[in-house]
Amino acid sequence: MSANNEKRPAIIVFSTIIISSIILASLTYLFYFYFIPFYQIDIEDFYTILVRILPLIIGLLLTIIALVVAPLNIPHTSSKDDEIPIDNYTAPLYNLPNEEKEIIVLETTEKVEPSDIQSSIVQNKLSPVETLYVSQLEPVKRPQSIDVEAIITPVVVHDIDTESLRTSIETEIDIELHPSYSNLDRAIDFSQYPFSIDENSSIASLLEPIEKSESVDLSDYIELTKQVEDSLEAVLKEELNEAIERAYPLSFALLSLEDDEDDLIVDTLYKKLSQIGIVYTDSNNIICAILPFYSYKRSQLSIASIIKSVKKTYPNNKISVGFSTSNDREVEQHEIHKEASLALELAIEQTTDSIIGFDSIIS
Repeated sequence: MSANNEKRPAIIVFSTIIISSIILASLTYLFYFYFIPFYQIDIEDFYTILVRILPLIIGLLLTIIALVVAPLNIPHTSSKDDEIPIDNYTAPLYNLPNEEKEIIVLETTEKVEPSDIQSSIVQNKLSPVETLYVSQLEPVKRPQSIDVEAIITPVVVHDIDTESLRTSIETEIDIELHPSYSNLDRAIDFSQYPFSIDENSSIASLLEPIEKSESVDLSDYIELTKQVEDSLEAVLKEELNEAIERAYPLSFALLSLEDDEDDLIVDTLYKKLSQIGIVYTDSNNIICAILPFYSYKRSQLSIASIIKSVKKTYPNNKISVGFSTSNDREVEQHEIHKEASLALELAIEQTTDSIIGFDSIIS
């Protein structure tokens, strides 16, 4: 089969442009330096003629480029002897987009004998659908009744002398209380690490051996282990002393409800006040709130915001509030409590919800 000498259009266009440029440059040089001086042609007349025929030159160049770029009509084969005959096997080779599809005619072949499995499938036809019969359900037998009292033996509990039992337990169990000691009562050196460590390495300086800790009797440090009384009077006294010592404001508020039996509104007020301070409830069902870092104005605005939020859910319950603030003065715990109580009494006398603060400056 002979090969077709096909060239890429890009190479043809590129070579054509180079050759044309060389020819045009040579002709322009000869025309400008030899032809025009020899025939004494006026250069302005030449430019006028060149401008008029310029569209024709451009059209001619475009036509030449189109002819060069156009694909060549190259025959598929150069000889009839090289053509592949079309049959059932070579037909897909000619099934190209620009070629007509040939009708493929399947040739009859010899009959293939069916296999044993195929013959058994054909011969054994499906049997007709059989009707399903459900056997009659048997009646459910009732379980036998069981006399629980006859099986379980009753246990009789005799009277027990609790005093003697308590005495015997106290005498048998003797609990001896010991002070708390540290658990780390032995040293840890490099040999006890899961990997080997050079004592002179930089890692050894970071993982220094842990020395044996000395036993400490916590009873010798009573100031570190003392218990703090969790009551309104004790906490108010401690917080007030801290506020006076560190010079920051502290407010103490008392809240009274017209219906103090409503646990829902009490819990709601308790939760909201717990977000801004320390809250207690005294024996008269009055909510007491200690507000560290709250000045007179800030306490008034914060409590008013809480009451406004609670009244949206419980609009029918009257809430009265009385509070007092330290205001950078040395005041005792009972004094600020008394001031808040006086303000609360004035608030309860009002017909609507009210917040009254004890102003130490006016008093």
